[in-house]
Amino acid sequence: MAYPAVVLRVMLSAPSDVDEELEVMRQVVQRWNRTHSEAKQVVLLPLDYRADAYPEVGSHPQHTVNRQLLAKCEILVAAFWSRIGTATGDHPSGTVEEIDLHVRAHKPALLYFSTRPTDPSQLDLDQLAAVRRYKEQMKSEAFYHEFDSPVNFSQLLTDDLARLMNESEYIPVSYTHLRAHETVLDLVCRLL
Repeated sequence: MAYPAVVLRVMLSAPSDVDEELEVMRQVVQRWNRTHSEAKQVVLLPLDYRADAYPEVGSHPQHTVNRQLLAKCEILVAAFWSRIGTATGDHPSGTVEEIDLHVRAHKPALLYFSTRPTDPSQLDLDQLAAVRRYKEQMKSEAFYHEFDSPVNFSQLLTDDLARLMNESEYIPVSYTHLRAHETVLDLVCRLL
């Protein structure tokens, strides 16, 4: 049976070395939907540039991602391992820019750093140093979690996302107060 729900977009943000963790992010969001969506009347829609941005000529690729996806997202989940990513001109990477813009818009962001070992032959020492600098900077600007495996990351993110959805002032806790004749559009208009 159908139920009314508000869709909240979740930006999945990560450099290219955390593809496995990006899939974990997507699975955790989907698992949250299966477990909580009907009761909360909220659906989380995971988005990332690899799967959800379309090609566009005329602006910097990161600006395109920011406009097409990030600006529309209510939540951001970001993870780093051994790479900071590709510089955007304004930021050391697209992921860092996405975090910065999202937080400046006063939207919630969950930040994670992997501590699992890396293959020395695959390391770019400049990239690793940039991740370490960013992590050090974030010590005074944010609370983040570290994880040592994709399984550990999944457990952390599952718990953190549930707490965010239950406790954040920004995230609607429940829409069960909708009257039977009210549509989601009516609710959104009333909240604005």
